[in-house]
Amino acid sequence: VSEFKINTKAFKNEETVQILFVGTCYYRKGLHYLLDAINELKNYNIHLNIIGNLEDDKGYVQMLLEKIKKYKL
Repeated sequence: VSEFKINTKAFKNEETVQILFVGTCYYRKGLHYLLDAINELKNYNIHLNIIGNLEDDKGYVQMLLEKIKKYKL
């Protein structure tokens, strides 16, 4: 996440940014990077919807849930 420059002009504090992740939750799809990025943008109203299979890689899904709890997302 630190490799990218965040263009905060694209966000307005009063607007909700909707993000949709569709797919099976595998490490290679990088959902953990998306959670890290959303955590960096905590001052903005961001809503993430995750749609897909959570059963194939239960260890990865557990790690994602722990990250969500840690970041208080």
